[in-house]
Amino acid sequence: VVMRRIGEARATPPDPVAIFCSDHDLDDEVAQSLKAQPPHIQRFVMEKFVTGRNKSAVVMRRIRDAPLHLAGEAPSPQPTSHPVTAFVRENRLDAAVEHAL
Repeated sequence: VVMRRIGEARATPPDPVAIFCSDHDLDDEVAQSLKAQPPHIQRFVMEKFVTGRNKSAVVMRRIRDAPLHLAGEAPSPQPTSHPVTAFVRENRLDAAVEHAL
């Protein structure tokens, strides 16, 4: 029985999503969200290196934006003359944050 289980463990391919989540120390909620996505969304999210202080937030944004990018409907930045307004739009912040900045 033990030898059979060892053989089964060797035959199980590694889960790339679990490895990605572990390598980037993602929150459990983000890991579960990524695992729940279809394979093409998972590949899109994992194909780029994750940078930043809050890697879980970066990955959640990629999960949210993936359907738009894959459908060729990536939101185009709206022209604006004020850099704070552009920052608020790009990061989808609310008016209170814009006012505070």
